[in-house]
Amino acid sequence: MKSFILTAALCSTALAQNSTAPSPAAGQVTCIRNVTVHTMDPAFTVIPDAAVVMGVDGRVERIVPAAQAPMDDVLTFDGQGRHLWPGFISSATTMGLIEVQQVRATDDRTEVGQFHPEVEAWVAVNPDSDLLAVARANGILGALVFPQGGRVSGTASMIRLNGWDTHDLVLRKDSGVIVRWPATEPTVQWWTRSTPDDQEKRISRELREVCEFFTRAKAYVAARDAGSTQIDDLRFERLRPVLTGKAPIYLEASSAGQVASAVTWAIAEGLKPVIVGGPGALEQADLLRAHEVPVIVVGVHRLPQWAHEAWDSPFTLPARLAEAGIRFSMATGDEPSNDRNLPHHAATAVAHGLPHDQAVAAITRDAAFIAGVGDQLGSIVPGMRATVILCSGDPLDVRTPVEAAWIDGRRLDLSNHQTRMLEKYRRKYEAPKP
Repeated sequence: MKSFILTAALCSTALAQNSTAPSPAAGQVTCIRNVTVHTMDPAFTVIPDAAVVMGVDGRVERIVPAAQAPMDDVLTFDGQGRHLWPGFISSATTMGLIEVQQVRATDDRTEVGQFHPEVEAWVAVNPDSDLLAVARANGILGALVFPQGGRVSGTASMIRLNGWDTHDLVLRKDSGVIVRWPATEPTVQWWTRSTPDDQEKRISRELREVCEFFTRAKAYVAARDAGSTQIDDLRFERLRPVLTGKAPIYLEASSAGQVASAVTWAIAEGLKPVIVGGPGALEQADLLRAHEVPVIVVGVHRLPQWAHEAWDSPFTLPARLAEAGIRFSMATGDEPSNDRNLPHHAATAVAHGLPHDQAVAAITRDAAFIAGVGDQLGSIVPGMRATVILCSGDPLDVRTPVEAAWIDGRRLDLSNHQTRMLEKYRRKYEAPKP
Protein backbone atom coordinates (compact mmCIF):
# COMPACT_ATOMS: atom_id res chain seq x y z
CA MET A 1 0.00 0.00 0.00
CA LYS A 2 2.82 2.43 0.90
CA SER A 3 4.57 1.83 -2.43
CA PHE A 4 1.28 2.42 -4.25
CA ILE A 5 0.76 5.75 -2.47
CA LEU A 6 4.34 6.83 -3.27
CA THR A 7 3.93 5.86 -6.93
CA ALA A 8 0.63 7.73 -7.15
CA ALA A 9 2.19 10.83 -5.59
CA LEU A 10 5.10 10.77 -8.01
CA CYS A 11 2.77 10.31 -10.95
CA SER A 12 0.56 13.20 -9.86
CA THR A 13 3.62 15.43 -9.57
CA ALA A 14 4.78 14.39 -13.02
CA LEU A 15 1.35 15.09 -14.50
CA ALA A 16 1.52 18.61 -13.05
CA GLN A 17 4.62 19.32 -15.13
CA ASN A 18 4.37 21.62 -18.12
CA SER A 19 3.96 19.65 -21.36
CA THR A 20 4.65 22.62 -23.67
CA ALA A 21 8.03 22.19 -25.37
CA PRO A 22 10.50 25.11 -25.36
CA SER A 23 10.72 27.01 -28.63
CA PRO A 24 13.77 26.34 -30.80
CA ALA A 25 15.84 29.01 -32.51
CA ALA A 26 14.37 30.30 -35.76
CA GLY A 27 17.58 29.56 -37.66
CA GLN A 28 17.13 32.63 -39.86
CA VAL A 29 16.38 36.34 -39.69
CA THR A 30 12.83 37.04 -38.47
CA CYS A 31 10.79 40.13 -39.27
CA ILE A 32 7.65 41.27 -37.40
CA ARG A 33 6.00 43.76 -39.75
CA ASN A 34 2.97 46.04 -39.74
CA VAL A 35 3.15 46.82 -36.03
CA THR A 36 3.24 49.86 -33.76
CA VAL A 37 6.47 49.51 -31.77
CA HIS A 38 6.53 50.77 -28.19
CA THR A 39 10.29 50.91 -27.73
CA MET A 40 10.27 51.84 -24.01
CA ASP A 41 13.53 53.72 -24.59
CA PRO A 42 14.25 56.68 -22.27
CA ALA A 43 12.07 58.94 -24.47
CA PHE A 44 9.22 56.37 -24.60
CA THR A 45 9.41 56.48 -28.41
CA VAL A 46 6.47 54.95 -30.28
CA ILE A 47 7.02 53.99 -33.94
CA PRO A 48 3.81 53.39 -35.93
CA ASP A 49 3.57 51.23 -39.05
CA ALA A 50 6.98 49.68 -38.46
CA ALA A 51 8.86 46.41 -38.83
CA VAL A 52 11.26 44.88 -36.32
CA VAL A 53 14.06 42.76 -37.76
CA MET A 54 15.47 40.11 -35.40
CA GLY A 55 18.79 38.45 -36.21
CA VAL A 56 19.75 34.80 -35.89
CA ASP A 57 21.53 35.76 -32.65
CA GLY A 58 18.14 36.55 -31.10
CA ARG A 59 18.71 40.30 -30.90
CA VAL A 60 16.97 43.25 -32.50
CA GLU A 61 18.90 44.18 -35.63
CA ARG A 62 16.94 47.24 -36.71
CA ILE A 63 13.53 48.91 -36.77
CA VAL A 64 12.40 50.15 -40.19
CA PRO A 65 9.18 51.41 -41.79
CA ALA A 66 6.88 48.51 -42.66
CA ALA A 67 7.20 49.36 -46.37
CA GLN A 68 10.96 48.76 -46.12
CA ALA A 69 10.71 45.42 -44.33
CA PRO A 70 12.93 42.74 -45.87
CA MET A 71 11.00 39.98 -47.62
CA ASP A 72 13.60 37.61 -49.10
CA ASP A 73 15.17 34.83 -47.01
CA VAL A 74 13.36 36.15 -43.95
CA LEU A 75 10.82 34.46 -41.67
CA THR A 76 7.98 37.01 -41.72
CA PHE A 77 5.20 37.56 -39.20
CA ASP A 78 2.43 40.01 -40.12
CA GLY A 79 1.32 41.96 -37.04
CA GLN A 80 -1.74 43.33 -38.85
CA GLY A 81 -1.58 46.70 -37.13
CA ARG A 82 -1.16 45.36 -33.61
CA HIS A 83 1.17 46.70 -30.92
CA LEU A 84 4.61 45.34 -30.02
CA TRP A 85 5.89 45.80 -26.46
CA PRO A 86 8.91 44.54 -24.49
CA GLY A 87 8.21 41.35 -22.54
CA PHE A 88 7.28 41.87 -18.90
CA ILE A 89 9.70 41.03 -16.06
CA SER A 90 8.50 39.68 -12.73
CA SER A 91 10.71 41.01 -9.92
CA ALA A 92 11.41 39.50 -6.49
CA THR A 93 9.52 36.32 -7.32
CA THR A 94 9.83 32.67 -6.32
CA MET A 95 8.60 31.51 -9.72
CA GLY A 96 10.15 28.15 -10.59
CA LEU A 97 11.20 27.47 -6.99
CA ILE A 98 7.79 26.17 -5.91
CA GLU A 99 4.98 24.41 -7.73
CA VAL A 100 2.41 23.31 -5.15
CA GLN A 101 2.52 24.85 -1.68
CA GLN A 102 0.98 21.77 -0.03
CA VAL A 103 3.60 19.45 -1.57
CA ARG A 104 6.92 19.91 0.24
CA ALA A 105 8.85 18.07 -2.49
CA THR A 106 8.01 20.87 -4.96
CA ASP A 107 9.17 23.68 -2.64
CA ASP A 108 12.81 24.78 -3.07
CA ARG A 109 12.45 28.35 -1.83
CA THR A 110 14.41 28.14 1.41
CA GLU A 111 17.67 26.74 2.78
CA VAL A 112 18.63 25.78 6.32
CA GLY A 113 20.49 28.39 8.37
CA GLN A 114 20.61 32.18 8.65
CA PHE A 115 23.49 33.13 6.35
CA HIS A 116 23.69 31.38 2.97
CA PRO A 117 24.56 33.80 0.14
CA GLU A 118 26.02 30.85 -1.78
CA VAL A 119 22.49 29.59 -2.52
CA GLU A 120 21.87 30.55 -6.17
CA ALA A 121 18.25 30.69 -7.29
CA TRP A 122 18.82 29.55 -10.88
CA VAL A 123 20.11 26.14 -9.80
CA ALA A 124 16.81 25.24 -8.12
CA VAL A 125 14.42 26.61 -10.77
CA ASN A 126 12.21 23.91 -12.28
CA PRO A 127 12.25 24.43 -16.08
CA ASP A 128 9.21 22.15 -16.41
CA SER A 129 7.08 24.21 -14.04
CA ASP A 130 3.59 24.78 -15.40
CA LEU A 131 3.60 28.17 -13.66
CA LEU A 132 6.24 29.46 -16.10
CA ALA A 133 4.00 28.64 -19.05
CA VAL A 134 0.97 30.27 -17.41
CA ALA A 135 2.89 33.48 -16.65
CA ARG A 136 4.35 33.51 -20.15
CA ALA A 137 0.86 33.47 -21.67
CA ASN A 138 0.17 36.83 -20.01
CA GLY A 139 3.38 38.46 -21.23
CA ILE A 140 5.80 37.68 -18.38
CA LEU A 141 8.92 36.57 -20.26
CA GLY A 142 11.59 37.17 -17.63
CA ALA A 143 11.86 36.78 -13.86
CA LEU A 144 14.21 37.96 -11.13
CA VAL A 145 14.03 34.90 -8.87
CA PHE A 146 14.62 35.31 -5.13
CA PRO A 147 15.48 32.47 -2.74
CA GLN A 148 14.00 32.90 0.72
CA GLY A 149 14.69 32.09 4.35
CA GLY A 150 17.33 33.15 6.84
CA ARG A 151 18.87 36.58 7.29
CA VAL A 152 21.00 36.43 4.12
CA SER A 153 18.66 34.43 1.91
CA GLY A 154 20.90 33.77 -1.09
CA THR A 155 21.73 35.04 -4.54
CA ALA A 156 19.00 36.21 -6.92
CA SER A 157 19.10 35.05 -10.53
CA MET A 158 17.61 36.54 -13.68
CA ILE A 159 15.96 33.95 -15.93
CA ARG A 160 14.07 33.90 -19.22
CA LEU A 161 10.95 31.76 -19.42
CA ASN A 162 12.01 29.48 -22.26
CA GLY A 163 14.43 26.58 -22.14
CA TRP A 164 14.95 22.87 -21.57
CA ASP A 165 17.06 23.16 -18.44
CA THR A 166 18.35 25.69 -15.94
CA HIS A 167 21.35 26.52 -18.13
CA ASP A 168 18.97 27.47 -20.94
CA LEU A 169 16.82 29.56 -18.60
CA VAL A 170 19.44 31.56 -16.74
CA LEU A 171 20.37 34.97 -18.09
CA ARG A 172 22.38 36.18 -15.12
CA LYS A 173 23.30 33.89 -12.25
CA ASP A 174 24.50 36.52 -9.77
CA SER A 175 21.94 39.31 -9.93
CA GLY A 176 22.57 40.27 -6.31
CA VAL A 177 22.30 38.97 -2.74
CA ILE A 178 19.10 39.21 -0.68
CA VAL A 179 19.26 40.39 2.93
CA ARG A 180 16.19 40.44 5.18
CA TRP A 181 17.01 43.56 7.17
CA PRO A 182 16.21 43.27 10.90
CA ALA A 183 13.48 45.37 12.49
CA THR A 184 14.78 48.66 13.88
CA GLU A 185 12.18 49.49 16.50
CA PRO A 186 10.16 47.45 18.97
CA THR A 187 6.45 47.00 18.51
CA VAL A 188 3.67 46.68 21.04
CA GLN A 189 0.68 44.85 19.58
CA TRP A 190 -1.82 42.36 20.91
CA TRP A 191 0.18 39.50 19.43
CA THR A 192 3.53 40.70 20.87
CA ARG A 193 4.87 38.26 23.48
CA SER A 194 8.19 39.94 24.32
CA THR A 195 8.76 43.22 26.10
CA PRO A 196 10.12 46.30 24.31
CA ASP A 197 13.38 45.84 26.22
CA ASP A 198 13.72 42.24 25.02
CA GLN A 199 12.92 43.34 21.48
CA GLU A 200 15.59 46.04 21.63
CA LYS A 201 18.16 43.44 22.68
CA ARG A 202 17.13 41.11 19.85
CA ILE A 203 17.27 43.94 17.31
CA SER A 204 20.76 44.94 18.44
CA ARG A 205 21.93 41.34 18.24
CA GLU A 206 20.51 40.79 14.74
CA LEU A 207 21.97 44.02 13.39
CA ARG A 208 25.35 43.15 14.91
CA GLU A 209 25.26 39.68 13.31
CA VAL A 210 24.63 41.12 9.86
CA CYS A 211 27.41 43.69 10.21
CA GLU A 212 29.88 41.10 11.51
CA PHE A 213 29.07 38.68 8.69
CA PHE A 214 29.82 41.27 6.01
CA THR A 215 32.93 42.48 7.87
CA ARG A 216 34.27 38.92 7.80
CA ALA A 217 33.37 38.61 4.14
CA LYS A 218 35.26 41.81 3.24
CA ALA A 219 38.29 40.63 5.21
CA TYR A 220 38.20 37.28 3.39
CA VAL A 221 37.97 38.88 -0.07
CA ALA A 222 40.78 41.32 0.74
CA ALA A 223 42.99 38.46 1.99
CA ARG A 224 42.36 36.34 -1.10
CA ASP A 225 43.04 39.27 -3.40
CA ALA A 226 46.33 39.79 -1.54
CA GLY A 227 47.37 36.21 -2.30
CA SER A 228 46.17 34.35 0.78
CA THR A 229 46.02 30.57 0.37
CA GLN A 230 43.33 30.00 2.97
CA ILE A 231 40.61 27.50 2.14
CA ASP A 232 37.85 28.82 -0.10
CA ASP A 233 34.71 29.94 1.71
CA LEU A 234 31.88 29.61 -0.80
CA ARG A 235 29.65 31.93 1.19
CA PHE A 236 32.12 34.80 1.02
CA GLU A 237 33.09 34.08 -2.60
CA ARG A 238 29.47 34.47 -3.59
CA LEU A 239 29.43 37.88 -1.91
CA ARG A 240 32.37 39.07 -4.02
CA PRO A 241 30.24 40.66 -6.81
CA VAL A 242 28.22 42.54 -4.19
CA LEU A 243 31.28 43.70 -2.22
CA THR A 244 32.99 44.92 -5.39
CA GLY A 245 29.93 46.78 -6.67
CA LYS A 246 29.31 44.52 -9.64
CA ALA A 247 25.95 43.37 -8.29
CA PRO A 248 23.39 45.03 -5.99
CA ILE A 249 22.37 44.01 -2.52
CA TYR A 250 18.60 43.59 -2.17
CA LEU A 251 17.50 44.79 1.26
CA GLU A 252 14.05 43.61 2.32
CA ALA A 253 12.79 46.51 4.42
CA SER A 254 9.29 47.78 5.13
CA SER A 255 9.26 50.54 7.75
CA ALA A 256 10.92 53.93 7.32
CA GLY A 257 13.33 53.02 10.11
CA GLN A 258 14.35 49.81 8.37
CA VAL A 259 14.83 51.62 5.06
CA ALA A 260 16.99 54.32 6.66
CA SER A 261 19.06 51.81 8.64
CA ALA A 262 19.58 49.47 5.70
CA VAL A 263 20.50 52.16 3.16
CA THR A 264 22.80 54.03 5.55
CA TRP A 265 24.65 50.80 6.34
CA ALA A 266 24.94 49.76 2.68
CA ILE A 267 26.25 53.15 1.54
CA ALA A 268 28.80 53.19 4.37
CA GLU A 269 29.98 49.74 3.26
CA GLY A 270 30.32 50.86 -0.38
CA LEU A 271 27.49 48.60 -1.60
CA LYS A 272 24.75 49.21 -4.19
CA PRO A 273 21.47 48.89 -2.26
CA VAL A 274 18.02 48.13 -3.65
CA ILE A 275 15.05 48.36 -1.28
CA VAL A 276 12.60 45.46 -1.58
CA GLY A 277 9.18 46.14 -0.09
CA GLY A 278 8.63 49.84 -0.28
CA PRO A 279 5.86 50.92 2.17
CA GLY A 280 8.24 53.06 4.22
CA ALA A 281 10.38 54.20 1.29
CA LEU A 282 8.61 57.51 0.75
CA GLU A 283 9.46 58.70 4.26
CA GLN A 284 13.11 58.29 3.26
CA ALA A 285 12.72 59.74 -0.24
CA ASP A 286 15.54 62.29 0.20
CA LEU A 287 17.96 59.57 1.29
CA LEU A 288 16.99 57.25 -1.57
CA ARG A 289 17.13 60.00 -4.17
CA ALA A 290 20.48 61.31 -2.94
CA HIS A 291 22.10 57.91 -3.37
CA GLU A 292 20.02 56.81 -6.39
CA VAL A 293 18.63 53.80 -4.53
CA PRO A 294 15.85 52.04 -6.47
CA VAL A 295 12.86 50.28 -4.95
CA ILE A 296 11.06 47.04 -5.83
CA VAL A 297 7.43 47.61 -4.86
CA VAL A 298 6.23 44.23 -3.61
CA GLY A 299 2.54 44.13 -4.41
CA VAL A 300 0.04 46.83 -5.35
CA HIS A 301 -2.99 44.59 -4.71
CA ARG A 302 -2.67 44.46 -0.94
CA LEU A 303 -3.97 46.05 2.24
CA PRO A 304 -2.17 48.93 3.98
CA GLN A 305 0.58 47.61 6.24
CA TRP A 306 -0.02 50.03 9.13
CA ALA A 307 -3.14 51.46 10.74
CA HIS A 308 -2.09 55.07 10.07
CA GLU A 309 -1.87 54.51 6.30
CA ALA A 310 -4.65 55.61 3.95
CA TRP A 311 -6.78 52.83 2.51
CA ASP A 312 -5.38 53.42 -0.98
CA SER A 313 -1.71 53.81 0.01
CA PRO A 314 -0.60 50.54 -1.71
CA PHE A 315 -2.37 51.65 -4.91
CA THR A 316 -0.83 55.13 -4.95
CA LEU A 317 2.67 54.18 -3.78
CA PRO A 318 4.10 53.78 -7.33
CA ALA A 319 2.74 57.18 -8.38
CA ARG A 320 4.18 58.81 -5.26
CA LEU A 321 7.58 57.17 -5.84
CA ALA A 322 7.55 58.47 -9.41
CA GLU A 323 6.72 61.98 -8.20
CA ALA A 324 9.60 61.75 -5.73
CA GLY A 325 12.00 60.89 -8.55
CA ILE A 326 12.78 57.38 -7.28
CA ARG A 327 13.31 54.58 -9.80
CA PHE A 328 11.22 51.51 -9.05
CA SER A 329 9.93 48.25 -10.44
CA MET A 330 6.86 46.27 -9.46
CA ALA A 331 6.39 42.72 -8.17
CA THR A 332 3.16 40.93 -7.34
CA GLY A 333 4.23 40.00 -3.81
CA ASP A 334 2.07 36.92 -4.27
CA GLU A 335 2.62 33.21 -4.74
CA PRO A 336 4.11 32.50 -8.20
CA SER A 337 0.88 31.00 -9.51
CA ASN A 338 -0.40 34.60 -9.48
CA ASP A 339 2.63 36.20 -11.12
CA ARG A 340 0.57 36.21 -14.32
CA ASN A 341 -1.32 39.15 -12.75
CA LEU A 342 1.74 41.42 -12.81
CA PRO A 343 0.40 43.73 -15.57
CA HIS A 344 -2.82 44.15 -13.59
CA HIS A 345 -0.83 45.44 -10.60
CA ALA A 346 0.68 48.00 -12.95
CA ALA A 347 -2.81 48.86 -14.27
CA THR A 348 -4.06 49.52 -10.73
CA ALA A 349 -1.14 51.91 -10.21
CA VAL A 350 -2.16 53.72 -13.42
CA ALA A 351 -5.74 54.02 -12.16
CA HIS A 352 -4.33 55.72 -9.04
CA GLY A 353 -2.14 58.33 -10.68
CA LEU A 354 0.92 56.65 -12.20
CA PRO A 355 1.51 57.65 -15.85
CA HIS A 356 0.94 54.71 -18.20
CA ASP A 357 4.43 54.80 -19.73
CA GLN A 358 6.05 54.69 -16.29
CA ALA A 359 3.82 51.78 -15.27
CA VAL A 360 4.95 49.76 -18.29
CA ALA A 361 8.55 50.79 -17.62
CA ALA A 362 8.22 49.47 -14.04
CA ILE A 363 7.64 45.94 -15.38
CA THR A 364 9.99 46.17 -18.38
CA ARG A 365 12.86 48.64 -18.66
CA ASP A 366 13.24 49.63 -15.01
CA ALA A 367 12.77 46.06 -13.83
CA ALA A 368 15.59 45.00 -16.16
CA PHE A 369 17.83 47.83 -14.94
CA ILE A 370 17.34 46.93 -11.29
CA ALA A 371 18.05 43.25 -12.07
CA GLY A 372 21.33 44.21 -13.74
CA VAL A 373 20.27 43.28 -17.28
CA GLY A 374 19.15 46.68 -18.53
CA ASP A 375 21.60 46.39 -21.41
CA GLN A 376 19.83 43.25 -22.63
CA LEU A 377 16.13 43.41 -21.76
CA GLY A 378 13.30 45.85 -21.16
CA SER A 379 13.22 47.86 -24.39
CA ILE A 380 12.98 47.32 -28.14
CA VAL A 381 16.05 48.97 -29.61
CA PRO A 382 18.84 47.61 -31.83
CA GLY A 383 21.24 45.39 -29.93
CA MET A 384 18.76 44.35 -27.24
CA ARG A 385 17.44 40.80 -26.91
CA ALA A 386 14.36 40.33 -29.07
CA THR A 387 12.06 39.50 -26.15
CA VAL A 388 8.70 41.01 -27.06
CA ILE A 389 4.93 40.54 -26.88
CA LEU A 390 2.23 41.33 -29.45
CA CYS A 391 -1.16 42.70 -28.35
CA SER A 392 -4.15 44.32 -30.02
CA GLY A 393 -4.02 47.25 -27.60
CA ASP A 394 -3.00 48.19 -24.07
CA PRO A 395 -1.15 45.23 -22.48
CA LEU A 396 -2.16 46.42 -18.99
CA ASP A 397 -5.85 46.06 -19.83
CA VAL A 398 -7.23 42.78 -18.49
CA ARG A 399 -9.32 42.50 -21.66
CA THR A 400 -6.25 42.55 -23.93
CA PRO A 401 -4.71 39.09 -24.37
CA VAL A 402 -1.16 38.45 -25.48
CA GLU A 403 -1.53 37.12 -29.01
CA ALA A 404 2.10 36.22 -29.71
CA ALA A 405 5.45 36.42 -27.94
CA TRP A 406 9.14 35.93 -28.68
CA ILE A 407 12.08 35.30 -26.34
CA ASP A 408 15.50 35.94 -27.92
CA GLY A 409 13.81 35.93 -31.32
CA ARG A 410 12.16 32.54 -30.73
CA ARG A 411 8.40 32.54 -31.14
CA LEU A 412 6.75 30.92 -28.13
CA ASP A 413 3.99 28.37 -27.86
CA LEU A 414 1.64 30.16 -25.44
CA SER A 415 -0.47 27.09 -24.70
CA ASN A 416 -0.53 25.82 -21.11
CA HIS A 417 -2.70 23.91 -18.67
CA GLN A 418 -5.15 26.78 -18.31
CA THR A 419 -5.60 27.33 -22.05
CA ARG A 420 -6.15 23.62 -22.54
CA MET A 421 -8.76 23.56 -19.77
CA LEU A 422 -10.46 26.59 -21.33
CA GLU A 423 -10.68 24.79 -24.67
CA LYS A 424 -11.98 21.66 -22.98
CA TYR A 425 -14.89 23.41 -21.28
CA ARG A 426 -15.67 25.54 -24.31
CA ARG A 427 -16.23 22.33 -26.17
CA LYS A 428 -18.39 21.06 -23.34
CA TYR A 429 -20.79 24.00 -23.47
CA GLU A 430 -20.74 24.24 -27.27
CA ALA A 431 -21.66 20.57 -27.67
CA PRO A 432 -25.27 19.89 -28.68
CA LYS A 433 -27.50 18.76 -25.85
CA PRO A 434 -28.77 15.14 -26.09
